[in-house]
Amino acid sequence: MVMIFDIAKSYFAVKIAQILFKEVVFSGILAGTFSVVGHIYPFYMKFKGGKGLASFGGTILALDYVLFG
Repeated sequence: MVMIFDIAKSYFAVKIAQILFKEVVFSGILAGTFSVVGHIYPFYMKFKGGKGLASFGGTILALDYVLFG
């Protein structure tokens, strides 16, 4: 369940950024990057978090589902 929620977190961050900022070409990539960085270094856990692999997977899924597969 945790992996599914981490993937969904990054997936929706990328998709929402692409919808809100259509004129910025790299908005989805930036949202995905910061989602992964935020997963690795969460401020509420004194910047000691997880590895970010599931969040990276969600970013790849949102950007190119064939590459994810």
